[in-house]
Amino acid sequence: MLLFVLILFAGISFGAFFCGSNGFYYSDKNFCDATCSYPCESLVNADLGLKCDTENYELFLYNPQTNKTIAVTKKKGFWNEFRNLLVIEDVSDNKAGQTIVSYLNTTAWIGLYDPDLSSSYNSSDTSRFVWWDGTHVAYMNWASGEPDNKVLNEDIGVVSPLGEHWVLMKPDGTWADYGKHYNDLQPSRRALVMWRNQLDCVRGFPKTETSTPQDIINMYCGGETPCFLCNAGGELQRCVSDSNGWLCPAGKVKCSQQPACSGGGSYDPSSGKCRVEPKVTCPEGGQYVPERDSCFVSSPVGWTGCPPGYIYDGFGGCWGKPKYTCPPGYRYNPSVKKCESSPSGFSFSCPLNPDRPCVKDGNEYFCSPYDCQDANRIQVINNDTPQGINDIPADGQVTEQGCMGTVYIMNGKDMRCRPPGSQTGLADCCTFEKNWFGLGNCKPEEKYLSRMLYDIEWVGPFPIIKRKNPNNCHYVGEYCAEKWNFLGIIFCAQMKKTYCCFNSPLAKIIHEQGRPQLGIEWGTPRYPNCRGFTAEEFQKLDFSKMDLSEWIEGVVESEIVPEIENRINDVINQIPSQMQ
Repeated sequence: MLLFVLILFAGISFGAFFCGSNGFYYSDKNFCDATCSYPCESLVNADLGLKCDTENYELFLYNPQTNKTIAVTKKKGFWNEFRNLLVIEDVSDNKAGQTIVSYLNTTAWIGLYDPDLSSSYNSSDTSRFVWWDGTHVAYMNWASGEPDNKVLNEDIGVVSPLGEHWVLMKPDGTWADYGKHYNDLQPSRRALVMWRNQLDCVRGFPKTETSTPQDIINMYCGGETPCFLCNAGGELQRCVSDSNGWLCPAGKVKCSQQPACSGGGSYDPSSGKCRVEPKVTCPEGGQYVPERDSCFVSSPVGWTGCPPGYIYDGFGGCWGKPKYTCPPGYRYNPSVKKCESSPSGFSFSCPLNPDRPCVKDGNEYFCSPYDCQDANRIQVINNDTPQGINDIPADGQVTEQGCMGTVYIMNGKDMRCRPPGSQTGLADCCTFEKNWFGLGNCKPEEKYLSRMLYDIEWVGPFPIIKRKNPNNCHYVGEYCAEKWNFLGIIFCAQMKKTYCCFNSPLAKIIHEQGRPQLGIEWGTPRYPNCRGFTAEEFQKLDFSKMDLSEWIEGVVESEIVPEIENRINDVINQIPSQMQ
């Protein structure tokens, strides 16, 4: 369930920008605003450590449909002076490149070239071109009359020394071959380059789709601070505290109790006393001898006198009694040679780990195997994608001349909702059935999706669910939209469910049974494929193999047939009056 691409950020800052009309991510707001039909949305930074080289490149743009970051070089040069040139695999790649060159109103090299330097001058042979990295040439967008490997001066028959074997993109997105011409030995151009992943400067997520530390505090601690949380198998709980520290309620066990000793003493169960080693000192600079529990001083040679408190032993030594000093509250017990006192109270020990704190919860002391951490230190990990990122207009690209793109039949729409999680305040935004009142935390499009999934009858402001109605939407799957890093443990904090929704139940059924015939997949929950059928694909569908019983039982019999019967009855009821 967990995703493996982890995008970490600490704190809220803005860097990347998202364009809702083309689905591209931008590194520059002015660039985004100038090439987007909608207002660009500022995104919260989500760095992964894939830095953008802003010293050599600019105008970074990420195309999620092909997972490429594209940019343009700052310097100009000839084709072979650049590396990692843009490989264009489909129309979305071409649109991404065009977005950059049209913004600059310039031409730029792309990664297509003629490795054999073919001599087919003044002819349009597209087969001579290959992509520099070996990618199959599946998409081409040559300008009218290109490629032509043109003779530059037909009047005098002068041919380009190397021909036109390198391809550039024009501001309108079309391609042309070009070369080192006799009168243009330094055809300097910028180059479009690419990285086959999403770099950090074009990565981010809407602020409303990302939890902040304050959101976490509000959710689990009601806004109160300090807010300490513990992670018990992916479920966060608020910790309780006392002067000893913080306690996680999950997995808590009762601490064992024993008498407490002051002054560094330890409790002796056999005597019921606290004991500590005494401090031993000897008078007159004597040396303590533990074996005899006495103090010793050497007598001067030939003398029999000893210092006060010492007795001569007849062998040149003097022995005396040591002094025993005990900590405050303790008294020396010569029978055990220890300082003793009565316990000062009680202490508690954690049976799970003696180093874990025992915290008072209610009237008893407990410890837990789970650590507590300040909510402000939780790292948010987000790998979400905008809803509708792969959606395609049903009528393709529309210009003043009319429809210029592919027309899609029974086109669908990417729609998503969030089950209970960190972003929804634990409300379920995918169903009225479980938590209608929680939908106050949900987005308008989520409420709309819930209405599509369920047959709702409204009584005043309250919805009554008559039946589940999944006929219009196909469930693609769910994915983890946000994860949290808690003390090095990463767990999913917010899931999302993805649906492809259509205008009618019949369209959904035809998609579910027709796509397998054509080998068209639904994509992934993060990048769903909800597009309709092309005219060619629709003609290939074998409707005789489709089971339409769901539509007949759910729509025809319950809605269409009763409506026809009502109209027939109305006509019959009007017959007597017409015969009079």
